[in-house]
Amino acid sequence: MDKATATKYDFALGARVLANLPNRPETFTITGLVTFGSDNSLAGVTLAGFQSATAQTLFDSRGYYDTISVLGAPRADTGKLQRAIAATLPRGSRW
Repeated sequence: MDKATATKYDFALGARVLANLPNRPETFTITGLVTFGSDNSLAGVTLAGFQSATAQTLFDSRGYYDTISVLGAPRADTGKLQRAIAATLPRGSRW
């Protein structure tokens, strides 16, 4: 969970929280808090993070990712960066 939400609602490690998944509510245990550099949230959004396998099961996406985010260095060659990423993705991946 993001640190800002935990602070706002007085959640701590080990607390049980209810999350509204796309097709049902489910209870989870907080095992860690995340920050984003020096910020305690990502633009004020409440976030919950899961291990990849757990997230893929919860969101019915076993075996694949539907989104990746990449931040290139300042003045990076975008085309070169895209080609480098494409070369590492599994065969048949779509952009």
